[in-house]
Amino acid sequence: MVYFEDRSQAGDILAEKLSSYRNTNTVVVALSKPAVLVARRISDYLNCEVTLMLMEPVDVPGAPGTTIGVVNQRGDFVYNQEMGKGLREELEMEFHNTFAGEKLEKFHKINTMIDHDGIVSPESVANKNVIIVNDGLDTGTSIDAITAYLKPIHIQRLIAAVPIATIEAVDRLHIACDELHVLGVIPGNFAPDHYFDEPADISDEQVGAALSLSLA
Repeated sequence: MVYFEDRSQAGDILAEKLSSYRNTNTVVVALSKPAVLVARRISDYLNCEVTLMLMEPVDVPGAPGTTIGVVNQRGDFVYNQEMGKGLREELEMEFHNTFAGEKLEKFHKINTMIDHDGIVSPESVANKNVIIVNDGLDTGTSIDAITAYLKPIHIQRLIAAVPIATIEAVDRLHIACDELHVLGVIPGNFAPDHYFDEPADISDEQVGAALSLSLA
């Protein structure tokens, strides 16, 4: 199994595997705040822009960490496909009003950040190779969120670069992406922090600095 000193090291390893995209019409899109530290190293090596895709999870009431789906920055809601359809429908019936309010609240939260430097936009990805990056994938929900966002936009290729992913997430990547680079594949759910010596508690200041340096 692969372990890393930090997310920068994981980014350096992935960057070398993506060397064919160096100095090409390419953009790197991080799918979470911790992923920005991986994505930044890739974008530095490839000499291209790095951006952040904003998304927020909608959790099941009374079950913290159990996500029914995520809202992306355009307002698309995508379900957690790891949760069975029958269970999703049952929860939607029971918590319909709660979920509706939570989706709206999360979309408003995203909108407070959407004009910040470094946030992905249709213009930043159109007609480019798009490399999507996370620091770990245990489900395909974030992949569904970014593919829903990209669906109406013409891009050249969709490439995934991830240090650690579950078998289920890799299966989803094979369907969604033209190319993927995964350094370690594991069965079952996991916490990305387990595979890094540094914690995932990345501050907004660290994220902002990484994105700003990319734009400099």
